[in-house]
Amino acid sequence: MAAHWWPRLRRDIALALLGSAVLASAEAGSVDAGRRSFGLHCQSCHGSPPDKLLIPAVLKGANAPALIRAAIQNQSQMARLASLSDSDLANIASYLAHPATTDVDRVLDWAEQRYPALLSPHAATSFAEGFLYRGYAGGVYIGFNSAQAYFLDSRTGGGPQPLGSLAAFLQQAEAAGF
Repeated sequence: MAAHWWPRLRRDIALALLGSAVLASAEAGSVDAGRRSFGLHCQSCHGSPPDKLLIPAVLKGANAPALIRAAIQNQSQMARLASLSDSDLANIASYLAHPATTDVDRVLDWAEQRYPALLSPHAATSFAEGFLYRGYAGGVYIGFNSAQAYFLDSRTGGGPQPLGSLAAFLQQAEAAGF
């Protein structure tokens, strides 16, 4: 017997993804890509993670790629970074805002808040068989394999059901402040 909430969850997710396609806001920054970019371009001067006491101005770049661009343009020692793309800067800004998390954790935290009746209590992120996932009461799982999201309800006996891309869900999570 299929759960009554499954069609509603799929509809809500489809509407959220459709809504993300028409958002006027900038592309969501990836914490994971930002961590890599920060390591390549910023870490030698700013430390990793950025030293809040040594360089507090760096943290003003959290979720503010325009401030990072302005710093690059106004600091002669950062001129070599002028070729960084808007996407690179959005990723670095996301990393500065969330240095201790991952993109998957941001999306799962958002999903837990959005669907508390289904995705509770809060669970730690685990890894098994190529999936980063969280398991919830009643045998419900949300997981990510590469850049794809999956849903599994162990009560129905089926396999993981694809939900959409990590990038699409990350846009929704970022729009909600995660």
